[in-house]
Amino acid sequence: MIKIKKYVLLSILILTLFVIPKPAFCDVGLAVTYPHAFYFPVPPGTIINGSDLYMKLKNIGDETLMVNITADPPNGIEVHLSTNQIILKPGREYVLRFWLNVTSELVPDVYSFKIYAAPVATVSREGGMSAIAFPAYAVPVKVDVSGLSYSLVIRAVDPGGSLISDALIRLFVLVDDSWNQLSEQKGILSLKVIPGTYRVVVMRGGKIWYDETFEVNNDTSLDVLIKLMYFQSVDAGLSEGKIVVRFYFVNEYKHVQNVILVYERDVDGEPLDSGLIATLGDLPVGMYGPYTIVLEPKYGKNTIKLKAIVGTVVFAEATVDVNVPKPHGRNPTWIDILTVVAVIVLVPLAILAVKKKVLRRLKSRREPKRKS
Repeated sequence: MIKIKKYVLLSILILTLFVIPKPAFCDVGLAVTYPHAFYFPVPPGTIINGSDLYMKLKNIGDETLMVNITADPPNGIEVHLSTNQIILKPGREYVLRFWLNVTSELVPDVYSFKIYAAPVATVSREGGMSAIAFPAYAVPVKVDVSGLSYSLVIRAVDPGGSLISDALIRLFVLVDDSWNQLSEQKGILSLKVIPGTYRVVVMRGGKIWYDETFEVNNDTSLDVLIKLMYFQSVDAGLSEGKIVVRFYFVNEYKHVQNVILVYERDVDGEPLDSGLIATLGDLPVGMYGPYTIVLEPKYGKNTIKLKAIVGTVVFAEATVDVNVPKPHGRNPTWIDILTVVAVIVLVPLAILAVKKKVLRRLKSRREPKRKS
């Protein structure tokens, strides 16, 4: 990176002494874009950096351009650019990156300055240069320096609590409904920040693994859990009278050992059974499977939880539900129907006959015996 001095325009003066004037009919065009307004509320002693701190320069004309890049920061703010001069062919783009050093001696205040992209010459195919008078593009930057600050530490960790050193932690601050990036560090992000609303995004392998917002009102330390091992394409259902669960297992973390896959099942919230699915003693990065488990169905809501355990730590989980209906009886036959009718008819008759018999006996006991 190049630290910009305020007098870095000497090349323009030298160029005007040695180049040939360009004909008036040339088509010169430069477009400059950037992701959002560069407004940074920070305390003194802050390094402002990140992937969102860039300007995209595109040559929209038909002439190759020499473009000088400069900045005019106030004392106490250093602007570091990826380059201070580029040669840009027609239709080509260049992403100019920069970062800022807000020195600890800077007095709290609002500071404004600009980063300039100035086309100063066209370049022929043979390498000859012709000076041009073309307005410089000025990109505004505002730094709001506050005296009140808190310590913020963010760590990217795996389920075992170990640091993921190659995880990229990006920190943004909310400014006027816009997320402006303040910092970008790997593994651990440590920064002094002012009170406000912040957003942390953790990336690894080009993927976003974590994206959350939070408030800072005091010294804050966060451990961000990143699960780089996971179950994928998990599917479960009833098939031929059995519960069938199919899935893949993915390791995007690193080469690990002592990995086992297990399941646990609850039915209507009550534990029922568990078991071993697979033992993966040595597991390089990659996708594994498909795996299939077959379980006896139990009436109710069957909740099957899949787990990947490394040593004694659960590194991945997935849950699926299978609702098992009550078993239905067979359709009644004519014999079943006749049996029911017989029971309905004969049982009352039998009861009536018994009652009559009992009444006769009671009556016979009450009648006096006749003398001979």
